[in-house]
Amino acid sequence: MSKFAFIIFPDGEKLTEGVSVLEELDSDGSITIYSMAVAGKNEDDILFPKESAEASLVGTSTGALVGALTGLINGPVGGVAGLAGGALLGHAWDMFKYGLDVDFVKELAEHMADGEAAIVAEVSETWTAPLDQRIGAIGGTIFRTWRVNIEDQQIAQNLERAEAEYHEFKAEMLDAARKENAKLEARVDEANARLQLAKDEALNRLNNVEKEFEAKTKKLEQQLTRVSANAGAKINRRIDELHADYKLCTDKLKKAWATTKGDPTP
Repeated sequence: MSKFAFIIFPDGEKLTEGVSVLEELDSDGSITIYSMAVAGKNEDDILFPKESAEASLVGTSTGALVGALTGLINGPVGGVAGLAGGALLGHAWDMFKYGLDVDFVKELAEHMADGEAAIVAEVSETWTAPLDQRIGAIGGTIFRTWRVNIEDQQIAQNLERAEAEYHEFKAEMLDAARKENAKLEARVDEANARLQLAKDEALNRLNNVEKEFEAKTKKLEQQLTRVSANAGAKINRRIDELHADYKLCTDKLKKAWATTKGDPTP
């Protein structure tokens, strides 16, 4: 299972050095970087996502998290605190769908208020010490959280509920008096439309999971070609973990799809 590492620097000029540290640790196999994005503050103390060719690796998760973090911090006063009330919309959903809870987001926002720059990286690491030591030496602070794909569970539940609703209305229509059929037919059609949307959403997610799995596998295999035997053993364990996570994710979606008696293969 991968993690998100949020690295905050009090000095914006340390941002480039921080990116270099991550890339060096990735190069020797101490960590595996799947994606990385950066943010910095401008002269008006406004946090904004920054372009960084070096940080464009695999996937888009960190780009979404940087955008969400900057949006929450730059938003209306009290916006982050208001998350505790359940306002899971917009930027908040972009963070929570990857498993970031309210307390973690609030802690990030509080520390980022005093920081000048941040790196968000999705990584796999056998030990935390290599990254902690190198980043600490240049004044950075790291906040970690496991990546948990809440989105997959939500999509699976949506599909199961849409399927149940459709069959419920269809059964009711068949059992109803003739004069009520026209109204019930409309409800069945609406339920069927929602079911098709849920199926499309599940299929899109399965396709995206497959692409991400392939990209991460390719990245890990590339690392194996340039690291020591000791580092290679750690990377092989990461590959095993990646396969286990992939199976868990796809099994959940395919199980939900099976209730529709459809074939999830594109």
